[in-house]
Amino acid sequence: HSLYDGLDTILQVYGIEEEGIAAIRDARIVTEIEVSEDGMISISTSDADSDDEANIVTFTPGAATNISNPLNDETVEFIGTVLSPTIMQTSSSGLETETLEIKTWQFSYLGVAVTSEIVKEGKLLPNVSNQVMLRVMRRTWRSLLVLVGVKMLSK
Repeated sequence: HSLYDGLDTILQVYGIEEEGIAAIRDARIVTEIEVSEDGMISISTSDADSDDEANIVTFTPGAATNISNPLNDETVEFIGTVLSPTIMQTSSSGLETETLEIKTWQFSYLGVAVTSEIVKEGKLLPNVSNQVMLRVMRRTWRSLLVLVGVKMLSK
């Protein structure tokens, strides 16, 4: 994670305290995206150094489903849309807070760039963050995306 990627602002919107933000920044986050034969998309997020169960969202593109936001446990209406062969957009709208989070996923052969925008009710401008996830291969040769910071990319 880069100190200038906007992630702190996004996490603060969800009420995450400084210690929690530091823990998330120190974590090696692994995101795995799979598309099943019937078109369902599954996004799994976990900490590479933890035995905790992964957070998994499975959805049919274009169909709304209610899920629990793992950052604040609020029930949100989640919709994922495939905009092109290389761009996917997901949106989550809080049923209680009406906070809207939009993520735009731009895939390439190197990985994915994710732009997150959060619009809180009553606010004019969104909070924005940008992350880069590099593609790495496991021994099983399944695609995996690992969230890394700009500092690691420059090494």
